Amino acid sequence: MAKRVWIDTDFGSDSDDAIALLLALASPELEVVGISVVGRQSFVRALIVQAFVNAAGRSDIPVYPGWDVPTVPPAALNANTATLSGPAIAPGLLQQWAAYQFNWFGNNAWYASVNKAVEGVGVWSNPPDSTAAGIALSNAYSSGPGPTMLAIGPMTNIYQALAHSAAGTTPPFTASPLAQNVPEIYTMGVHFHPVAFGTNFVSPAVDYNLAADTVSALAVFDTFAPLGATSSNVNFVTADLTLQTWLTTGQLAQLAAAGAKYPVLAMLASMIHAWGAKQAQLFGYAMGTGIGQIDNAGFLHDPLTVAASFGATDPTTFQPFVQFEDTNLELVLDTTSHVRAIAHPMAAPRVTRLVKCSRPVDASVPAGNTRFGDFIVNRLVNPTTPWPTTAPPPIPPAWPAGFTA
Repeated sequence: MAKRVWIDTDFGSDSDDAIALLLALASPELEVVGISVVGRQSFVRALIVQAFVNAAGRSDIPVYPGWDVPTVPPAALNANTATLSGPAIAPGLLQQWAAYQFNWFGNNAWYASVNKAVEGVGVWSNPPDSTAAGIALSNAYSSGPGPTMLAIGPMTNIYQALAHSAAGTTPPFTASPLAQNVPEIYTMGVHFHPVAFGTNFVSPAVDYNLAADTVSALAVFDTFAPLGATSSNVNFVTADLTLQTWLTTGQLAQLAAAGAKYPVLAMLASMIHAWGAKQAQLFGYAMGTGIGQIDNAGFLHDPLTVAASFGATDPTTFQPFVQFEDTNLELVLDTTSHVRAIAHPMAAPRVTRLVKCSRPVDASVPAGNTRFGDFIVNRLVNPTTPWPTTAPPPIPPAWPAGFTA
């Protein structure tokens, strides 16, 4: 029987969200029952997601736009507890103007090139309802055990769902129906150590999902992995693993070739190609297979998270691609109020919280962990249920009503 899952994603720039979503749809082990969208210009991101699931033949899956800026703290933060003085931030209208803090790299002209010049800089004169995702998430867990939660973006929508589910009580929201009815969470986040990449190292500062919204991250930690807990249903696929795992240009070429038959794979390949150029710029490398180049068309952060949720195994070693171990996690805040993580060998009830964290790949695994990329390509090019071979009706390639640059 397929595992029911809900995906909360910041789909729209980094192509790993698109790969992850399509991997979930291609995997018979999973049944995607809902998708919520977080991130700057979340309403535009939701339109892109809707176009994507339509092309995959899954227009039946509901897509909910959500909060597009980080949650504002009502009081000073303490990394060891997210219990804040004053009332919880209740879900409200879209925050706008100077409040934007989430990253925005644009959708790389894939969705609507005419809008590229103003992507991420406009405001809404008549804001759509930014609480849709939080309310939908809350409702999905209101009356009993709900789907496994795949959290592959900042945790803002989950905070909003907790606040709605807890009916205005203050964090932590451990007694809320949502907290009681989430069977397990698989999420991409936490970065413990510098990871070698090319001739340099990627520092732990790359942990965007937690650092982008500290208030929501701490509230989610305190709800699902409180200080001193002796068990946890939270599974972190960490950057220590994901930064060792990427899609090669050859694997991207296979997806692009299959796009001649399946339009959704052509859409995906276009997104990966566009993002790959931006990623190479951000990480300072030349992409390719030549001397001095790195054959990395895109890190596979979120696809690893999806694969972990159903225990996907390496067909060569028969071992899970993602192996978890109990971790005593201490959270600290740096001078810019970003969450940082430290793993301890022993529990400290007032300092650490228990979560499951992924192990880095074994030293024997080839650079880039290419067997995982092969696994993804095989799943997407040869799905159990074939993708549609005709293009879906287009989503109008324009900003929704009420948006002005």
